[in-house]
Amino acid sequence: MVFLLDAVVKALEQRNTVAQMCLIDFKKTFDNIDHSTAVTRVQQCTKYKGQTSTRLTTTNGAAQGTCISPVIFLAVINNLLQNSSQKVKFVDDVTVYKVSKTAELQTNPLKQLVTTISMQCKELKLIPNPNKCELLNINFLLQDVEFSDVQLDGNIIPCVSTAKMVGLIINSSLTWQDHIDHIITKASKRLFMLFRARSFGATQEQQVQLYCRPILQYACPV
Repeated sequence: MVFLLDAVVKALEQRNTVAQMCLIDFKKTFDNIDHSTAVTRVQQCTKYKGQTSTRLTTTNGAAQGTCISPVIFLAVINNLLQNSSQKVKFVDDVTVYKVSKTAELQTNPLKQLVTTISMQCKELKLIPNPNKCELLNINFLLQDVEFSDVQLDGNIIPCVSTAKMVGLIINSSLTWQDHIDHIITKASKRLFMLFRARSFGATQEQQVQLYCRPILQYACPV
């Protein structure tokens, strides 16, 4: 998230520049992982005393005692837009962005990235959910700019003014007001829990650590 926002904000410092973000959602992410696709990307090696053996592709099985489902999904999704730096992937969240000059908007520069994702998803047997994907248009210019629609598998991706990414709410102005309002509302709902915790002997410090800090300080470095 830090990388994404930093890259976009720095790019928008240039004249006549706007940005678009597309948040890609997948249908039943972990349930729809195709085993044949996943297995072709699972490799194993042995590491001993700092030395690593040659990687070998495994044809079946998985390491026991590990949370293998997220790992396998990451192995599958890792190839999405591998040669493009204008994407951010975190577990099952994929966000692509495009920074463009206003004169380039008629060519719909984000469309090519989304089309590439659609083609690669078919190869990897992943199923995007266009109805839950979101498009965020970011414009710091004084004049209005007309952004073109972006389609995924023939469906127009809905344009929104706010979007939630890994628990953070960002808006088209890249301000934190919407997120601050959200966490204040969420934290205020914990007041009753704080009152009840006192009756069970919880100290004030314990209440703050358990119920307040996780909400108020989540992703605060961003």
